[in-house]
Amino acid sequence: MSTKLSSATALHEVRPASVLSTAVTGSTISRGGPQASPGDTVTANAQSGSDRILYHVDAAGDAIASSGPLYQPVAGDIAVTVPEGTGDQTWVYVQNGGVALDRGDLVSLSAAGLYTGVVESAAGQPVKQLAGVAQHNIPALNFGWILVKGQGVALCNGVALGDSLSVSGAVVASLDTAANNQIALALATTVPAAVVAVRLDI
Repeated sequence: MSTKLSSATALHEVRPASVLSTAVTGSTISRGGPQASPGDTVTANAQSGSDRILYHVDAAGDAIASSGPLYQPVAGDIAVTVPEGTGDQTWVYVQNGGVALDRGDLVSLSAAGLYTGVVESAAGQPVKQLAGVAQHNIPALNFGWILVKGQGVALCNGVALGDSLSVSGAVVASLDTAANNQIALALATTVPAAVVAVRLDI
């Protein structure tokens, strides 16, 4: 079920699972995240007249927890926005698997097809197994939001402005022009693999 983005939804938030232990039974229960469950979606609406700033990331790709529309960025900070005139964005809530996701990584569902235990996509990953693209770093086993549809960034390998993109057959967690089933449009040019602007539709 998709809902509209509210001020209570923190797209930049990265949460570890919290573990509650029961001494009597020896069992543990893991749960994390704000008021979302893996697979929940939210729509970030575009606004007219200017870009809608959602949050900022630092030069390393980590989300800045205190950032938002009124945040005063420092050198190296990058705004994650819904650019004016680009349409709405769709985000999905996931729990990362055992390996950290970097900003721009193409993300696949778990081996069981779930939004819990997501991983970076393999080279040549079938499109139907994709979950979205990380717009900031998400540590291993943490919960966070990733972009599914709309303008954002993605790791791309040897693309030109205007190229139709799909899962790279050569570089993990990235997009290029080598395959069918296009899921993105390049909004910049890059020869070596780099994180660049794209329009996604996964």
